Amino acid sequence: IKLKIPPRNDLFKPNILRTTVFGVHFDNPIGLAAGFDKDCEAVSGLKRLGFGFVEVGSVTPLPQGGNDQPRVFRLLEDKAIINRYGFPSKGADAAADQFAPLLPFITIDVETVPDKQFEKLFEMQESAE
Repeated sequence: IKLKIPPRNDLFKPNILRTTVFGVHFDNPIGLAAGFDKDCEAVSGLKRLGFGFVEVGSVTPLPQGGNDQPRVFRLLEDKAIINRYGFPSKGADAAADQFAPLLPFITIDVETVPDKQFEKLFEMQESAE
């Protein structure tokens, strides 16, 4: 999936599935949400699988490693999982380098989140008030 091959335009695309949302055209309404391809490394391959859109991220402005491990916890009694990854990301510049060559071929949605440095500034401002 991580190969840098441009998306194919000859895939079977039934007209009945094409849709437009807020002026953006999609081959079909089935998409992949953010979280699967956090660093924008597999956009082209995922699009080749037939998704109508691919949302990448979460992308932080600056690179950051995320929270210390362990950061995933299972709650067996509740049949639940707690995710405390902390948005590990190679940063916005690295993400842009990954998807910039693909922009003539596909529309990409990037989920951005504040990085830890922004959170620290926000906490400092709140404590000063």
